Amino acid sequence: MITQQGNGLSNLAGRSQQLLSRNTEDGIDALVIQVVQDQADRHSGRIPSVEKAVLVTGDQDIKDYAKSRGVHAVSGCDLEKMFLAKGAKGEEARSKNA
Repeated sequence: MITQQGNGLSNLAGRSQQLLSRNTEDGIDALVIQVVQDQADRHSGRIPSVEKAVLVTGDQDIKDYAKSRGVHAVSGCDLEKMFLAKGAKGEEARSKNA
């Protein structure tokens, strides 16, 4: 997990960080989506095949809003499925090479 200020976190328990000052007239949803977009922009071009930043939310309205802003959004369940599928592919490749 990378914060808005670029700090890496391995554990989110008991963590908080002051938000950078921004215009929050559009609401907190817009702020969160902008932070994700900022992270994607900050890391663009480093590894072309990797998604730079993803918004994880179970709220369909926020996912739709994020999509309209060009931000990739997934639910926690979908993210877990992606990781499990990738892990299964890795195990399959390792067993073929063994």
